[in-house]
Parts: sequence; structure tokens; C-alpha cells
Amino acid sequence: MARTFHGAALDLAAFTRTAGHLAAVEPLAAFPRLASAATGDASEALVDWSARGEQRAGPAGAKEPWLQVSAQTALSMRCERCLGVVVVPLAVDRCFRFLPDEESAAREDELGEVDVLVASDRFDLHSLIEDELILELPMAARHNACLATPPVAANQTPVEAKRQRNPFADLAALKRGVR
Repeated sequence: MARTFHGAALDLAAFTRTAGHLAAVEPLAAFPRLASAATGDASEALVDWSARGEQRAGPAGAKEPWLQVSAQTALSMRCERCLGVVVVPLAVDRCFRFLPDEESAAREDELGEVDVLVASDRFDLHSLIEDELILELPMAARHNACLATPPVAANQTPVEAKRQRNPFADLAALKRGVR
């Protein structure tokens, strides 16, 4: 009999023991913390994700649960240079080893060789996917080359903005001894 798994409350032991596989394409709104990083209307943005469980032999030879997670999406964000909209692709492809308790996970995590998590009976795969995509967000979203000029201040007309003095031009004039 085939077993049905759910990403919000995953039976991790059964999922890895049966080499389970889950995949979905969900709206960005299903990941509210990630969606909050998007600007404008994100109603059409999608998150395409998959997860595969397996059992691998551990250091002592016993089988250990592992989870391979991949996800991708594209967020519309505000460019830090020109303040326009820039589409930022996000992609994750990671493997996680699960250990039975916090102590052993903390000890293994210090070695830093693989990503280690604590196993649970009702593992929230959906939150893990969202966390991993959030970790991929750039510190500052930017176009490779901005074409637009930054908008003018709300209380200025474009003509007033052009007439505004440039402090760097003033500094250059001071250096040349001209004012």
C-alpha cells in the first residue's frame, strides 16, 4: 500500500525508510515569511520544490535518515541602486542528516561537514523549505547594471532636482581653489 506524506507534518522516519518523494508547485503566498521580502504584487509568483528521503549508513554502520531538498522561485524585490524592481532568482539544493537529539546534532554541527537537524515525528518540511529560501535572499537586491535614474524626492519637481547643487562638484571646485 502506498503511503501519503504531507509537508507540514511529515513522518520523517517513514518517509526516509520508504525513500519517499514529495514535490509541489505552490503560490508564494503559501510561504508568508518569504513573501514578505517581495515587493509589489507577488500573486503570480510560484515556489517549485521537491524532497526525497533516504536511509544512509552512518559512522557506526547503522542506517540514518537523510533528506534531500530542492526549491526554486523568483522574487520581485526593490533594487538598492535605482529603486526599481529587480527579479531575484532563488534556488536551493541541500541534503540534511537527521540525528535523534539536540546534543548529538550540536556536536555534529560543530564539525560542519554536513547539515544536521533533529529528527521528529511530525517534521515541518514546508518551514524548512521556506527557511532555506530565506537564507538565499541577497543582503541587497541589485540589477547588474541599472538603466533608470533614481526617482526624485516627493516634494521636488524634476526641474528642481536638476538644479540642486551637487556636493561633489562643490568639493572639486574647492580643491581647485575656485568657488
